Amino acid sequence: MDELRMESKGSRWITVLALAASCFWGVSGATQARETLDMLITGGKVYKQAPGTVVGISDGKISYLGPMIGAEPMVTKQTRIVDAEKSGVYPGFIELHTHYLDTVAFTHIACEINPEAGDAGTQACKKVARRLKSNQWLVGFSAGLFDKPLKQQSPREWLDTHFPNVPTVVIEPHASLVWVNSKGLDEMLVTRHGLDPIGGKILRGGDQQPTGVILGSVAEVVMEKALESHRATLTQLYSQVAKTASCFERHGVTSLGDAGSLWFYGGIDFWQQLARDNRLNVRVSVRPKLSPYKGVNAQLEGLKELYRNDLSDRLLINQVKLHVDGQYHLGTARLSVPYSEPSIDSEPYGLFFFSPTELNTWLMRLNEIGYGAYIHAQGDEAIKAALYSIQNVRRENDDSRFTLSNMRFIHEPLYKLLHDLDVTANFYLLNPEFSRQQPPSHILDKKEAVSISELLKHKVSVALGSAGLYTNKVVPLARISESLQKPEIGIDDIYQAIDSYTIEPAKALGIESITGSLVVGKSADLVIINQDLTAIPAEKIAQAKVMMTVLQGQVTFERGNAGASNQTAGLHKSVKRDKTDEPNKVAALKNNS
Repeated sequence: MDELRMESKGSRWITVLALAASCFWGVSGATQARETLDMLITGGKVYKQAPGTVVGISDGKISYLGPMIGAEPMVTKQTRIVDAEKSGVYPGFIELHTHYLDTVAFTHIACEINPEAGDAGTQACKKVARRLKSNQWLVGFSAGLFDKPLKQQSPREWLDTHFPNVPTVVIEPHASLVWVNSKGLDEMLVTRHGLDPIGGKILRGGDQQPTGVILGSVAEVVMEKALESHRATLTQLYSQVAKTASCFERHGVTSLGDAGSLWFYGGIDFWQQLARDNRLNVRVSVRPKLSPYKGVNAQLEGLKELYRNDLSDRLLINQVKLHVDGQYHLGTARLSVPYSEPSIDSEPYGLFFFSPTELNTWLMRLNEIGYGAYIHAQGDEAIKAALYSIQNVRRENDDSRFTLSNMRFIHEPLYKLLHDLDVTANFYLLNPEFSRQQPPSHILDKKEAVSISELLKHKVSVALGSAGLYTNKVVPLARISESLQKPEIGIDDIYQAIDSYTIEPAKALGIESITGSLVVGKSADLVIINQDLTAIPAEKIAQAKVMMTVLQGQVTFERGNAGASNQTAGLHKSVKRDKTDEPNKVAALKNNS
């Protein structure tokens, strides 16, 4: 022990310092999980802990938080000691909503289409179309499909002009909205005489012919048909990607929720393979996406087989994702009053993809098999339907976790209900612009645009997130910085901003008992950042750099060390210390930024 102590003028002063530290931190600073440490992090500012706190890790868990003097007896020659001097130590970040596999698939299968650019905006997809095998669909993507100027053509006619020989679908990300050409509509058996299926809408012209615009569950079925034609490619792609580590740990992410949109097409297999190969460098909660169009019982049986709820595992499947309504900027979010400029003449209030009755049935049945839900609901009527259904579940079960994402309008009394029902509010679109239309004044007379500050005032759990669809937008530090720089967002406290990326999303995933905060006994999920985020201006937070990410005691990322993801703390990088070293300088994490 003496070799770790700072030099003093006598043992009397060491005794005095030890007593003072004991009074400051409590009984020896923390409980002791075992007698030795695999890793000891010293010298940094530990989030929400007293100055001088060090972090001890044993058996994948945080086993010590307190002054250095209390950790000294647990340090051995096998202990890896990390000097985080001038750095901050935080709980690992949690991305509550991602589309990782969607991104992988679209990167390798889909092409971008820009109708506004004329022929130039179709060249990339025409090249892809020429390489397609027989019966394969052309899959494109674009933004703002409702507002594209097509020179008096319907989307169907425009696609037929440019892609007449292959079934073609163009999707708008996050919108449950697609364009389909005539060959695609023929394969889907969509004609002028058909009816809209449950949870979907097929837009038609004056002659009842489909215009090629499809929304909701029908759009999802079209995408499934298109992706099914690429099953062999997707299977090979998943196999290749599973051999490489994801980018999440480089951004300090230790847990995430995946949208599960492709769970019928190898999505679950992808994560399971990573878990089997011990290459899962993040804790993943996969949320299979429900369809209102498919049978309830068939989907429930599939969910029963997939269910995984061992919190010590890195792969969890205990929640689903569902879309109650559409997007406000497209005019498809469900409101209690009509839109000033309806996008769909027959649906002036917007759309329900799951009706209130169907939603209630689904949540009650899911509760019976142990599932919670991540629910997209933007309009006030959709939010009300979701909360009333959750309220019915809560009468039977307090444990299931529910999240509402990107809410736009809400009746004021429902703020309190959000809190009382323990529902998390998730936002990955901060202060989005009303790109299509402004809210009518008579909407704001009856309800307010959802306010994060109002949510916080009612003590609702608020979790922020990245944009979701593209992995290069998984940037927790940038989002924390952004949330503090925009007063209209409603977060003005750095601790609240950090919590919105740590403990709050942990609650939404039902894993706050094991992660989300730095507490003795919790999983050693943490991130070391080269600056103390609580002591620098908000605009500089985005430039801070992740130096090390640790999941369950394993170093999954270390700046300057590409092989860190294969290291286990305390087993591969022990440090042999000179007896004259000061305790906070026995080893160093170099700031190779």
